[in-house]
Amino acid sequence: MPRDKNNNNQDLIAELTAARERIAELEAREAAHQLAEQKLRAREAWGNTILDSLHAGVLLVDPETHRIVDSNAYATKMIGRPKEDLIGHICHTYVCPADKVSCPVTDRGQQLETCEDVLVRSDGETIPIHKTVTTVIHNGKKLLLE
Repeated sequence: MPRDKNNNNQDLIAELTAARERIAELEAREAAHQLAEQKLRAREAWGNTILDSLHAGVLLVDPETHRIVDSNAYATKMIGRPKEDLIGHICHTYVCPADKVSCPVTDRGQQLETCEDVLVRSDGETIPIHKTVTTVIHNGKKLLLE
């Protein structure tokens, strides 16, 4: 066999070996990525399970817009509306309606507020509540946990 053909074959074998190693590396990265996603989904599901198991209403509110971005099952039960109906509404629609002009937490710069307040159910009934509001970071965004 001529020397050039030998070199050509060796070069092809080296390229094939390098390509196989790169494919194995990419497959390993993909498997690690999928595992990380599964763990993240499991952690998120666990957090939702805990929140939905609480016998206390929990709302996540955007402090800039005062709009509800999430709620737990007990909050939806207390208000009498499904989660999908709550999300996007201004929190004053349901919580502390007397303060519709201003927010005690965002407008006064408080980090934590604990007070007696009222919750307005979807049927118009008001329920006295003990409310605690604190600032949390969720997905890199500052939110109010009520």
